Amino acid sequence: MYTVKQLSTLAGVTPRTLHHYDQINLLKPESVGENGYRYYGEKSLLQLQQILFYRELGFSLESIREMLGRPEFQILDALEEHRESLQGRMRRLERLIQTVDNTIHHLKGENIMSPKGLFEGFSEEQQEEYAKQAEGMYDPETVRESNRKWKNYSAERKQAILDEGKQVYLDMIAAMPKGADSPEVQAIVERWRKHMDYFWTPNLDQLLGLATMYGQSPDFKANFDQMHPDLADFMKEAVMVLVLLGYALRAPALRAFQPARWRAVLSRERLQRLFTVGWPVGVQHFFEVSAFVLAAIMMGWIGADAIAAHQIAITCAAMTFMFALGIGTAVCIRVGHAYGAAQFARMRRIGFGGVVLAASLMGSFGVVFMVAGKSIAGFFIASPTVVSLTAQLLIVAAVFQVADGVQVVSISALRGLADVRVPALIAVLAYWFLALPIGSALAFLAHRGAVGIWIGLAF
Repeated sequence: MYTVKQLSTLAGVTPRTLHHYDQINLLKPESVGENGYRYYGEKSLLQLQQILFYRELGFSLESIREMLGRPEFQILDALEEHRESLQGRMRRLERLIQTVDNTIHHLKGENIMSPKGLFEGFSEEQQEEYAKQAEGMYDPETVRESNRKWKNYSAERKQAILDEGKQVYLDMIAAMPKGADSPEVQAIVERWRKHMDYFWTPNLDQLLGLATMYGQSPDFKANFDQMHPDLADFMKEAVMVLVLLGYALRAPALRAFQPARWRAVLSRERLQRLFTVGWPVGVQHFFEVSAFVLAAIMMGWIGADAIAAHQIAITCAAMTFMFALGIGTAVCIRVGHAYGAAQFARMRRIGFGGVVLAASLMGSFGVVFMVAGKSIAGFFIASPTVVSLTAQLLIVAAVFQVADGVQVVSISALRGLADVRVPALIAVLAYWFLALPIGSALAFLAHRGAVGIWIGLAF
């Protein structure tokens, strides 16, 4: 029997590793003494050997625990598979070393390699082993079926499959600058997925597991780094996009949220309805944003300190506004649903509930602005002049926080009813015929400066 320290010395692992294996039920001691010491026998030694073999082959601890716990698992069969895998790895490494040497000579100009020559180290056995590793994490029968499928191919067919795989990776490298979610890259990912059918037919989870293995397995990582240092990580990112899309389209829980009209051709009438609702909202946002742009320009006319204080204050106000905007978006959706279901009493509760929630939240932010204005400004800049002016602007911002929250939720509720024209007209009048003229007059005629512009915006 071996203690934890003796076994760790014998196997070349740390005692902490053995303790961890015990905690996750991967390698339990055969007995525990009265002194609390763990003791391991020959059975434990053989199991630890299997664990280390599988770790060397790139399997996760969770996958190893699942494989070792299967009733059909036999150590002798596993050892024979390990021997075959290690011999295959030795052959692959020898070919990879030769490919690296040839590439070095190619880069030095000592010989010329064709694009195909860059991939000579990626053999038939390697492709087969990669598929085997990925499937081995799930079902041994799938592994055996994959091996039988591959061995039934003719030599010419195998070479054609390998050449196809190499071209997929070359095309992926060329498309990397376009981004993992680009149509071009996703088309290549689909080719890669179909290419895997030559070895086995993975589901979405297995596809993501295989792509993840590209960056985690030493063999995968070394081979992909030889092609391009970012290819392994990029493949994982690109496959993740495909998998997420697959879940969204295929998950039964999400099918109810995929109305048939999403895939229907847009009719002219429907486009016209969308435009009728959308253009007033666009006009409202244009005049609202342009009003704040003009306010910033007027701050520049006042001076550098004014525009610095304005930028800090508007950043703080914009951040708190996002909370009210989020509430408004939720209210818009829920009011629209209630209106469509003719649940008018419920629609009223949703609207006023959102207004009260936004007013309470924004009122809390207003108190913070009034009490801690100078402290907040101090996080941004050390200038006493700018800090003092920012604190004054935040007091003004505190006053209109509640009004800002109420207006955005109210407008959002009206959008849920498709009532958009009157709110757009009110916004144009409020910003360009009240806020900006009043702010300009207070800033330049009444000499209130930056504070005057903000008082105008509060209207």
